[in-house]
Amino acid sequence: AWAKSGIPEEFIGVEADFGAVDRIDSNRSIYITGKNGRGKTYKACQYAKGYHIRHTTREYGVMACRKSVRFVTSQQISSLLKSSWTRWDVAEEDVFMRLIGVDLLVLDDLGKEVPSEWSAGNIFRIIDERWSAHKPVIITSQFSSVTIADRMCDASPETLDALKSRLRGWCDGEVLDGPDRRVKK
Repeated sequence: AWAKSGIPEEFIGVEADFGAVDRIDSNRSIYITGKNGRGKTYKACQYAKGYHIRHTTREYGVMACRKSVRFVTSQQISSLLKSSWTRWDVAEEDVFMRLIGVDLLVLDDLGKEVPSEWSAGNIFRIIDERWSAHKPVIITSQFSSVTIADRMCDASPETLDALKSRLRGWCDGEVLDGPDRRVKK
């Protein structure tokens, strides 16, 4: 189930971090921000793996995960929605329901999608419906929860204000500093 969650291959073997599981279980979301290479995706995957392990049980010798995890980048959301337009077997609504219905959604690189009213509306719908359904999300972004809405400049001011309000009221913020982990010295 962990490997099928959409977690990138690079992060399949991360060590689980259980530090956020209680917050996630009490419907708190996490917004991780920082510059490139600071470990945002790595930390999000550690939290998600901790959540996954905490909700996996052994019943009659078989491992069973009671909670689902889905990893998706903001760019993938647009691609998934657009690909549904030309497929007979997947409707756009099915894509939304898979992202909204999962127990824990990891939304990576928020703000990297092409800014448009359409993409901002899709991101808002996913966040709003997850917020309304008490389904947490782990978000990573180079943009703070205050400035992310400004990145989505083509959306209506009302949508942007609503997005900021949900993110700031529902998410516990974490800022990752330090050197770029990808740059070798």
